[in-house]
Amino acid sequence: MAKPSQSVERIQSLVLVRGARLECNDYGLVCFNLAKAINRYLLSHIHYTESEAFLVDSPFIEMFKILIISNPELLKNRDVVGNGGRTIAAMVLHLYIDWLSQPSRAVAMLLMENNIEHRVHEISCMQGETQSAEYKQVNPAGKVPSIVDNDFHLDESHTIMRYICVSRNLPDYYYPNDIKQRARVDYWLDWDHMNLRHGSMCLIRANLLAPIKKYSQQTIDELRKEGDEVLKSSLSFIEEAMSKNNYIAGGN
Repeated sequence: MAKPSQSVERIQSLVLVRGARLECNDYGLVCFNLAKAINRYLLSHIHYTESEAFLVDSPFIEMFKILIISNPELLKNRDVVGNGGRTIAAMVLHLYIDWLSQPSRAVAMLLMENNIEHRVHEISCMQGETQSAEYKQVNPAGKVPSIVDNDFHLDESHTIMRYICVSRNLPDYYYPNDIKQRARVDYWLDWDHMNLRHGSMCLIRANLLAPIKKYSQQTIDELRKEGDEVLKSSLSFIEEAMSKNNYIAGGN
């Protein structure tokens, strides 16, 4: 990658991250919608320096500000978006995800929240990249997310998060050592897939994927009905659980 002095004519904006602030009322939604495009852009356009200055070309400067300046802890995990030509340590955890996948984002958020060094490899489910021979060497099941930690391969988002909590010795409130408290966390993780996530996926399939998959109107109507029923039931169940505790799995 060219040094800044070699490409001044291409530099249209200079962002100094240290001490900068940017307000964003809907930060989470914006970041998730922009993360994929920004990630690809950063891989090829950003040069990291120890002064925490990034040289950035337009037109993604404002999106870059929203993602990085509003969430400066990402600087501690800069290999998430690109290594600027630097060699990545052998023990860096490799994360294979599609940003459109909620389970993928859950794993990424746990890693970023705890400043765990990792590198993201984007895999597009919509483009069939999970079914490629190359990716199936990472995960034979052809799904995301997956991780490779040294020579250890693992998939299934909840299993990955459990592994990260234990292998990186994360605080007890993530995944308690107490067997009964841990069982309660496991319960909700297992419950999520066939309840809250199942309901939301029905609606996503009906409202977003239907034109791509060419679903019949009958299939769309059935998905919407099932999704609505499952989501209402799931959310009511969560509300009941949280009416008794400060957190969904109890404890503090």
